[in-house]
Amino acid sequence: MKIRKETWMHMYPLLLFAMIVLSLLFLMCAGTEVYSAAVEGQAYNRQARAALSYLAARVHAADNAGAVSIGAGPEGDALVLRERAGDDVYETRIYLYEGALREEYGPADLPLRPESAERIAALERFFLGEERPGLLTAATEYGEIHIALRCEKEAADDA
Repeated sequence: MKIRKETWMHMYPLLLFAMIVLSLLFLMCAGTEVYSAAVEGQAYNRQARAALSYLAARVHAADNAGAVSIGAGPEGDALVLRERAGDDVYETRIYLYEGALREEYGPADLPLRPESAERIAALERFFLGEERPGLLTAATEYGEIHIALRCEKEAADDA
């Protein structure tokens, strides 16, 4: 009987050590899952902010009376930003094509060339609308942004 008791006394620290090791492995696996979820959430938020902020910045940069409009793109709406250079009119067109928001720049009279347009961000949906004169709304799967057109408001105030 004494031999069995001594064997159990030697096994007890090994069992305790095994339980601690298994607990640490479980906590490490759980921590890895939590960390992965946090990184995915950050990537999603970064993508959302990048796409929507880019649209707002481009609209505000081109915000002149009559320079911002909504046109037709290859897969839905297109944001059209016009600018004049002497007698020539150029357009920056931002639209959805093959799962990405794309931008192209060129003379206003040329047709869209989506295959040569610059890729901005990966998107599945892109919609544009004007809730009221001077308030442009852009919506993607990441959310929606409302952009006040300052020059449109000034033009309406002058009239």
